[in-house]
Amino acid sequence: MKELLLSFKGLADPVRIRILQVLSHGEQCVCNLVEIFQLPQSTISRQLSVLKNANLINIRKEGLWHYYSLNKRPPMNESLYNFMSEQWSHDPVFASDNERIVQGLKCASPSPAKTD
Repeated sequence: MKELLLSFKGLADPVRIRILQVLSHGEQCVCNLVEIFQLPQSTISRQLSVLKNANLINIRKEGLWHYYSLNKRPPMNESLYNFMSEQWSHDPVFASDNERIVQGLKCASPSPAKTD
């Protein structure tokens, strides 16, 4: 029951649902999410933390960068995402987010340290 309650807590905010919808298109870094939602980085990071604690997303670290993706491993998560994906296709807010994704937003790669 604890896992179910955490999942519902993770879904209990419009920004978190929008983040999940964007992540359904593939892995994203925080800077892309900030650009898509036009929200402060601290807000996005806080929402990602709640989603991680609810076991709804995965984090992959690469150097100083963090990349986020959907966690489909618990069977319940996959069922939730399937249900939600049906809803996403009918809402103008999600359509607007998708337009920003299509624009090809990408974080600038961290520049390698110079060794002179």
